[in-house]
Amino acid sequence: MSIAEKLATIAENEQKVYEKGRLDAWNKITNNNKRVFYTYAYRGMPDGSFDPPFAVKPQNAEGMFYGSGIKKITSEQLDTSLCTNFPFAFSNSAIEELGVIDLQNNTNNASVFSTGSLHTIEKLILSNNGSNLSSALSQTAELINIKIEGKIGANFNIGGSAKLSYESLMGENGIINALKDYSGTGETRTLTLHASAKARLDESDMAIARQKGWDIV
Repeated sequence: MSIAEKLATIAENEQKVYEKGRLDAWNKITNNNKRVFYTYAYRGMPDGSFDPPFAVKPQNAEGMFYGSGIKKITSEQLDTSLCTNFPFAFSNSAIEELGVIDLQNNTNNASVFSTGSLHTIEKLILSNNGSNLSSALSQTAELINIKIEGKIGANFNIGGSAKLSYESLMGENGIINALKDYSGTGETRTLTLHASAKARLDESDMAIARQKGWDIV
């Protein structure tokens, strides 16, 4: 065996030891990945501290990443499809980019994304019957990219997001197309946009929202 081959074997063995230690530590922390309560679990933790070998599946994630320095979380790392309590999950954190965030089963989404650094949400999954986002996205000053699957069912304030792209507003999975249709019911709802975001919409764009019973302010 050459020196290069020996070094490669050593590196491979070291990697295996590292991965086993990482998995053993994770299983101990999460009770073999059965843990479901992650209330403020990563509060204030630095970037790089969230590196699970399997997707975390919290049921209660209140403040899970509150004030953390973690900048990116992928769908392979976090699965929120079982989560029923998600307020303040990313509030005051350094998060910049998120994968798929499933809020279909959430009953409390207050200030989930209240952070000034978030620019991209790969996809936000809502209930087809209409989810209440409350103040979930009211303080996302850097948000540019967001896709929505499902329906927004209650008054929605995303008025802090001046940089929203036209695709995020009017695309197939954009905000306007995600508004629940209240036409013919006599009910109305309000979509609050930043003046700069609203200026990207023309009259025909806003008419789509109005036809579904939504006022844009």
